[in-house]
Amino acid sequence: MMENLNKFYPTLGLLGKSIRKIKICKFYIIVAISGLIFSSIIFIYSFLRNDGGNFNINKAVVMVKADKGWGTGFFIEKKYLLTAGHVVGNSKIVDIIIKKDKEHIKEVHKAKVVYTMYNDYVNKFIIKYNSMLKELQVTKSANRKKELLNILGKELNNIEKYDWALLKVTDNYVSDSRFKLGKSSGCKLNDDVTLAGYFYESNAMGAIVNPDSATINVFKSSITSFKDGFIIIKQKIDPGYSGSPVIKGNKIGNDNKVIGIAIEGYNKKLDIQSIGGFILPIDYVRNGLKKAGFYKKK
Repeated sequence: MMENLNKFYPTLGLLGKSIRKIKICKFYIIVAISGLIFSSIIFIYSFLRNDGGNFNINKAVVMVKADKGWGTGFFIEKKYLLTAGHVVGNSKIVDIIIKKDKEHIKEVHKAKVVYTMYNDYVNKFIIKYNSMLKELQVTKSANRKKELLNILGKELNNIEKYDWALLKVTDNYVSDSRFKLGKSSGCKLNDDVTLAGYFYESNAMGAIVNPDSATINVFKSSITSFKDGFIIIKQKIDPGYSGSPVIKGNKIGNDNKVIGIAIEGYNKKLDIQSIGGFILPIDYVRNGLKKAGFYKKK
C-alpha cells in the first residue's frame, strides 16, 4: 500500500505544479483582459468626448465666409462653433469651409448664426455717434468735446466685448475635432499663448484680395498687457485671423483650452494694432453663452 502511495506522490506533485501554473496563467489572463477593458473604456470615453480623440486642426479651425467678409471660426461642440461678430456681420447664414491644404477645399457646409449681440450694439452706437457728432461740430467748449470723445471711446470698448458669434452647422456634418473653453480670468502677463487661424492675402488698406489662397497658420505669442478688460498679445492680428481661437500654452491639441478670440475692432484700428494683438477674453463669451441658453441646448 505504502509503495503504491509513494509512487503516487510524485504524480500529485506534478499535478500541483500544473494547477499552480494554470492559476498563474489565469491571473495573467485576467490582468490582460482587465487592461483591455480599461483601455476600451478610455478609448470610448475619448471617442464620445472628441469623436476619436485624434485632434485635427484642419477640422477644428475653419474658414468662415459671410455676405460681406471672411474670417476664422473654431468648433467647440460637434455642430457648434465660434467666430468674431464682425466677421458674420448681418448674415444669417454663412459658409464653413474646411481646407485639405492650400490649393484644395475639402468641404463646404452651411451654418446659421444662432446668437450674436454685436450688430445690435453697433447699430445703437451709430445712432449715438450721429447724435454726438452733431454736437461735436457745433460745440465750442473744449471740455465738452473731450467729454463726448471719452463717452464714444467707452461705447466702442463696450461693443468690442460683444464681438463674437455662435454658429451651428445646418447639414449633417459633425466635427470630430474641437476646442474646450478655458477661463481668461487666470491669465497673467508673459503667459505663452498660441493662435490658430487663416491667413488671407490683403492689400495696403487691409482688405482681403484672394481668399481662396488662405492657409491655416499657427503662431506663438505671449501676453504683453491688459487694456480696458481685453488681452493684448505681442503680435498684431492680421486680416483673416478675426475669430481665431487663442490657446493658453505653446501647443495645440485635445487638452488645450481657449482663453480668448482674436478680434478686429474700431479702436484696435486706431491704436491697439500699434502695441499688439487685440484678444476678446473668453470669459465674456462664456457668460454670453449661458445667457443664450447654449449649455441647455447641448
